[in-house]
Amino acid sequence: MNLLIAENPLMVVPTLAARIGLEESVFIQQIHYLTLHSRNVKGGKRWVYNTYADWLKIFPFLKNEQKVQRVVTKLEQIGLLITQKDPIPMNRRKWYRVNYASDFLNVEDSDLNVEDSDLNVEDSDLNVED
Repeated sequence: MNLLIAENPLMVVPTLAARIGLEESVFIQQIHYLTLHSRNVKGGKRWVYNTYADWLKIFPFLKNEQKVQRVVTKLEQIGLLITQKDPIPMNRRKWYRVNYASDFLNVEDSDLNVEDSDLNVEDSDLNVED
């Protein structure tokens, strides 16, 4: 079995990963993807919900629920992730949505310019044709 194609991939946006951290950027990208397909609309915004244990199934590389909690807490603290506890107290799940107004998502504020990068595909020593 080839792990490169055996599972649904998670996306990494390099510029965002450089700004907020690799695990955080993968997590917020997944929240974005899931909310695009969510039927849970509150206050005109789409939300997704999960427990930390459920997130761990999606992100097994986070290793434990405490790490999931740290990633969520960091994203909440920097204002990129908006969360709400489930209104039913015995549910351990939280509701999540991306704060699309966050400056972290603003391309114009980027100090990383992909066009000026030394990793241009045309000039790379790693061309597929070689």
